[in-house]
Amino acid sequence: MKWHTNRRTKLLNSHFLQVFKDEVRIPNDITREYYLTKKADIVVIVATTTANKVVMINEYKYAAGKQMLVLPAGHIENGEDAKKAAKRELLEETGYSGATYKYLGRLFESPVQDLHKVEVVRVTKVKKIKKEDLEASEDITLNLISPKQINAGILCGKIQSCSTISSLALSGLLFKK
Repeated sequence: MKWHTNRRTKLLNSHFLQVFKDEVRIPNDITREYYLTKKADIVVIVATTTANKVVMINEYKYAAGKQMLVLPAGHIENGEDAKKAAKRELLEETGYSGATYKYLGRLFESPVQDLHKVEVVRVTKVKKIKKEDLEASEDITLNLISPKQINAGILCGKIQSCSTISSLALSGLLFKK
């Protein structure tokens, strides 16, 4: 039996976030409350150069309270598909553009409470074609990193973003010999 939503109440509605309280009947006929968040869907870009270096960025992440080494990513705008969003975001955040853009799939960061989706796009043969076009709130440092360095960074705790690690895994770049 599928879970059934009896009622959804919107508790918060802002430009970046919505919060809902759901009353849900679960398969054993118990009714429970669930609190859900809805953010904009995002695209995470796994981009590599012809030398097989992965394009990563160092960026301050407010909720984590520190600089983090992550893959380029951003919101998917209305009417955009994941590949179009990946082209735009990669160029804006890094100044890089690629030869091929392949949609790899969809991830859910926290399927217990988040309604938004994470789309993953693999980009190959990227080249720097222009200067970054950063938003006022973005302070990004570009890094080109080998898959071996990424694996070491994950194992020692330098790379901690779930969406970055899962996107790298989906791309097949993790823990290759």
